[in-house]
Amino acid sequence: TKINKEYFVEHILTPMVTVDIPRLYGKRAKDVTLHMDSAPAHTATYTTTWLADHNQKLIKKRDWPANSPDLAPMDCAIHGILKQILNERRPTTESGIKKVIIDVWDSFPLSIIRDSLASWKCRVELMKKAKGYQTEHLL
Repeated sequence: TKINKEYFVEHILTPMVTVDIPRLYGKRAKDVTLHMDSAPAHTATYTTTWLADHNQKLIKKRDWPANSPDLAPMDCAIHGILKQILNERRPTTESGIKKVIIDVWDSFPLSIIRDSLASWKCRVELMKKAKGYQTEHLL
């Protein structure tokens, strides 16, 4: 589903920056740097201004490596695992899909998310070695 910049800031970024990041990182919350994809709601001036106003660090689009599908932690790790689990559970209704997603997310190991985030620097180095191309063959 496509969402606009206002929805993204109000319903995604605000709880993430004001609740989730402080809860997960405590005193280190100020050191968290966000890396988003190029969805219009993510790159809008409205969004980046909101992040700056809330002292949230962000890797700006101009600083992203070219052809970076392997770099986003949600794309390279979490989404694949969630899709695999959803395929195994095989919900057949919209409410069933929502229930499975909530159940899986609520029980999803935080260690997998942290490991994915921790591997980001290594993936950037691999991307540089691959001259901007995909890195799956290098892993």
